[in-house]
Amino acid sequence: MITESFDPVLLTILGQRVETIAREVMTVMIRSARSVMINTARDFSTGIVTGDGRLLAVAEGLPIHAVNMQMTVKNILELFKGDIQAGDMFFNNCPYTGGTHTGDLAITCPVFYDDELLFWVMNRAHQADMGFHLPTTYLSGPEGADIYQEGIQLPCVRVQQNYKEIKDVIRICTMKIRSPDVWYGDYLAQVGSVRIGETRLIELCQKYGKDVVKQFIAEWFDYSSRKTAEDIRRLPAGTWEADCNMDPKDFAPQGLFVKVKVTINPDEAMIVVDLTESCDQVPAGLNMTEACSYAAGVVPLLIFLDPTIPHNDGLLRHIKVKLREGSLAGIPKYPVGTSVATASAFQTAVNAVMSALAKADITRATAHGGRPGIGNPVMSGIDHRNNKPYQNQMYLCLSGGPASMGHDGWGVHCSLTGLGATYKESVEMHELRFPHLVKKHEVITDFFAPGKWRSGASLGAVLIPQLKPLTLATFGEGKVVGAKGIAGGRDGVLAHQYAVDAVTGQRLRELDFCGIHRLGPGEGYEYNTLGAGGYGNPLERDPEKVRWDVREGLVSVRSANEDYGVVLNTEPELYEVDYAATKKLREELKRKTRRTWHIE
Repeated sequence: MITESFDPVLLTILGQRVETIAREVMTVMIRSARSVMINTARDFSTGIVTGDGRLLAVAEGLPIHAVNMQMTVKNILELFKGDIQAGDMFFNNCPYTGGTHTGDLAITCPVFYDDELLFWVMNRAHQADMGFHLPTTYLSGPEGADIYQEGIQLPCVRVQQNYKEIKDVIRICTMKIRSPDVWYGDYLAQVGSVRIGETRLIELCQKYGKDVVKQFIAEWFDYSSRKTAEDIRRLPAGTWEADCNMDPKDFAPQGLFVKVKVTINPDEAMIVVDLTESCDQVPAGLNMTEACSYAAGVVPLLIFLDPTIPHNDGLLRHIKVKLREGSLAGIPKYPVGTSVATASAFQTAVNAVMSALAKADITRATAHGGRPGIGNPVMSGIDHRNNKPYQNQMYLCLSGGPASMGHDGWGVHCSLTGLGATYKESVEMHELRFPHLVKKHEVITDFFAPGKWRSGASLGAVLIPQLKPLTLATFGEGKVVGAKGIAGGRDGVLAHQYAVDAVTGQRLRELDFCGIHRLGPGEGYEYNTLGAGGYGNPLERDPEKVRWDVREGLVSVRSANEDYGVVLNTEPELYEVDYAATKKLREELKRKTRRTWHIE
């Protein structure tokens, strides 16, 4: 696998070293950021790009942030030709210059050694506020129809020069942002983390020499490329199609969908993901940016291909994503809104691509993942304890993950945007930081998609604002269209959200999944998250796993019987499997299933 021109041991050492630097950048960010979204939920990603704009290394982060970092760098290189020096630093959150969406602010700096631009260090983080005309960073409906409604746009703007802050740019941002102290603290955390990465990369060059480092980069890409090519050659040749719908929308009566064609060419070691037949963009904030559309084609393949392949340009050179301008899942036509580009349509696209890949090799695929928004809206209001405004995205209840061959879904997967890289908030810390009472926060029995391997949990909660009204900006999916199971696994549960009486818990009104909602005095917020799909026939699940789920309160005795065909003796309390009765019941359920199939 390793060429004779470079020491394989040194290749491994340097490969791990650059990834460690990316992780150190991440750690500095976690330990110094101010907002809950970053220091607790970890809605950010860090990585290293080569001087000429090729992805080199990423830390544990959100794939939607990471696989397209090079797109921001390439825009900076184009816009600042011949005008990039050591000590520079750039902002980018613009959806038309390589940004994911306006809420994600990328900060990146060039790294020079011996007057040569060798690297870029990047930190892309979701901000609590970017100055939208409404208190949110997501505007899913017509209120976010164009870029003019999306707050501050920083299209590859220089924010530091000669290691000194350009105060004019900072003043523009703090004037427009609702919680400037929080934003500025997060900005300083991003700057500090990126500068640490710059220092470590310069130290790397000092230790090994520029020529060795440059040769390593070429060899590391080639190593990743060879591993990717070998894996693709194990796959069948062909083209497979799939589509996935979104929930109906008042502003899109024609319906919203993503359609994909995936072509695998083992001989050329190439995979082409074609999203060009997806529906047209809409006058709302749901449209995807080019960076997100590209990521939607790549992210499912990070799951599908050999997980030991380094995620860098060597892998990406074997993937081509075809996009159409003016498509919901393509390249947006200016000035259409894209503030929800990382959520609804993106995750619909990921599910569609995974469905197509499943037709090629079902053993590598997963069921559909749950889509976010319900359970993590942007919340804002006035804190009665200090009479100051607050705004933040909530990460209390996250959607469970999709099942895959050999594995149940992960309980706090969150979404297909992050694939488990975003973290769940602590209830106690949430109540300390914000003027809310979390009245209920639980895993809901039977809110798992049954399968030989079941999905992760769909969670439910009730949140009560204290003394002052609460505004919620929701951007979810899953009221009508849920997550599909795979290989005989069941579909995931649908989501819901309501305004409720804060005292009795009685449901007062259903809340639209895409909109701005204001809860008045005496009202609370109840919801359950959208569930993911199961994998494989539930009647083939290990009965002892079903028994364990029942004991833990995840699955009811009724579901154990009806969905899994498992008979449990309900005494003693810990239960035990009646294997003879289970075998008989499963055979009976299989016969019923076959008869139903023939009728259809």
